[in-house]
Amino acid sequence: MVATRHCCYGLCRSDSRYGYRESMKGVYFIPFPKPHLGMEKSLRWVRACRRENFTVSNITKDTYICSLHFIGGEGPTAEHPDPIPATATSTQVQQMKKRKAPTNRQAAPPPGKRKTVVEDGIDNEMADTLLDLAQNEINTTRKWQSRSLKECTR
Repeated sequence: MVATRHCCYGLCRSDSRYGYRESMKGVYFIPFPKPHLGMEKSLRWVRACRRENFTVSNITKDTYICSLHFIGGEGPTAEHPDPIPATATSTQVQQMKKRKAPTNRQAAPPPGKRKTVVEDGIDNEMADTLLDLAQNEINTTRKWQSRSLKECTR
């Protein structure tokens, strides 16, 4: 028979008996680091739990913390081996997460040398024609605006 596992983190109520609940889907329990194997890590985890009267001496083979209390909800990783402190705000948790590395951008072609690209059915000649038409439209609009402005100031 498998022992029931309870999370010892703050006020967490995760319990292995209620795995069928929606809030417990994908949650698993990680055993606490044993003090005799790594006192430093045990102390960090105890401090992160923020439970009253919970010390390193309370850690047994049946002391667990659920995966919800780690960045990403997937348990300890090489990047984030310790649980999130129970007093951390959502802003502090966001700051703990690392940003993705920027993607490399393609260098722009040197000025004067445009590639002839026919992606959307528009080649360079057609693009130039469209630019000329747009520029003519802008100039015509400006002429009308200046004429109406002169009429208003008379």
